[in-house]
Amino acid sequence: MSSVDHENRAMSGAEITVALGEDYPELRHAVRHICGKFPGEYWRTLDSRSGYPTEFVAALTEAKFLGALIPRVLWRFRSAAAGGGGDPGGN
Repeated sequence: MSSVDHENRAMSGAEITVALGEDYPELRHAVRHICGKFPGEYWRTLDSRSGYPTEFVAALTEAKFLGALIPRVLWRFRSAAAGGGGDPGGN
């Protein structure tokens, strides 16, 4: 399917499925490179304080891998509903 077909389907509200498989090694490489900057210690620290991965999200966003994010205010509501006090990261 061409990019024009994908765009037309997206504009019509039709679901688009793209299998990445082995067809996009440059995407996998780029994402692995970004993820490599956030070792296990980063995630363990965030987990221990129920923090939001602000730096990780910023890195993926800057690299244009994220087009839409859940606003932080909604994250706080989710945390509050889950008993987390609504303040990820202790901010």
